[in-house]
Amino acid sequence: MSETTGADRSASGTRVAIGLAVLAVALFVVIVLGWWAWWATAPMRMAKMEVVEPISEKDVLARRSAFGQQLASAGGRLVERSPFAPPKPPEPEKPKIPPRYAGPAVVGVAGGQVFFADGKRIAVGVERDGIKVLSLDAPWSVRLGWSGGEYDVTLLERRPVRFDEAGRVRDTLFR
Repeated sequence: MSETTGADRSASGTRVAIGLAVLAVALFVVIVLGWWAWWATAPMRMAKMEVVEPISEKDVLARRSAFGQQLASAGGRLVERSPFAPPKPPEPEKPKIPPRYAGPAVVGVAGGQVFFADGKRIAVGVERDGIKVLSLDAPWSVRLGWSGGEYDVTLLERRPVRFDEAGRVRDTLFR
């Protein structure tokens, strides 16, 4: 028999250890590649199992419309939450309509026209300098359109006729 020395034994042990390490790495690579290949080919294997029904053009358009609405809604929420989004512009203020007529003073009514203190004459249905004569209730009042509102302007105060005694009428207008 041949004699083996300690150096020979340690060299052969090192070779065995290296061989086992290479075998373990190779086995690990085969397992990882097999797992990857299994999952990489899964869509192809599933496609063979499923029968896909065709979708009509009408359904495709309906789904696209629904998706577009959902996308716009989600995009709007995302932009509103962003710290860099510009602030929303303020809503324009509605013009304030004055509670009372404050235009040129009405001095009289004659012949379907209204006379103003500044010398203007405006006929019914005509608009001039922001004043429109809507209607007349001569000689008592005039309905004017001014600054976005409609106003009844009183020329003469209408007082009711009173009956004091039977057969006697008293006009309260010229008291």
